[in-house]
Amino acid sequence: MLREHHDITLLKLRQQVGLTQRELAEALGVTQKTISIWERGKMQPKLSFWQTKLMMEKLNCTLDQLIIATELKHQNHNEIKSTKIRPHNPRFF
Repeated sequence: MLREHHDITLLKLRQQVGLTQRELAEALGVTQKTISIWERGKMQPKLSFWQTKLMMEKLNCTLDQLIIATELKHQNHNEIKSTKIRPHNPRFF
């Protein structure tokens, strides 16, 4: 099992149990593209309680592991996004 927080990713959890993106997508009622987007950290999953429970069962993980796997990349993406250079207009200061 993945022990360290930085080692937990949605991709690793899925691969660890031997599921394809398509298989996980079909189980959750989403598209394969959606799973890919989640795994790349482009978007955080928005799941119902039942989908979350099913995802935990399919990935054989705890809720904490699932949160870490889906939050880490999402947070990193937001940090990178927030550091983009914005135009400076001194009139607004």
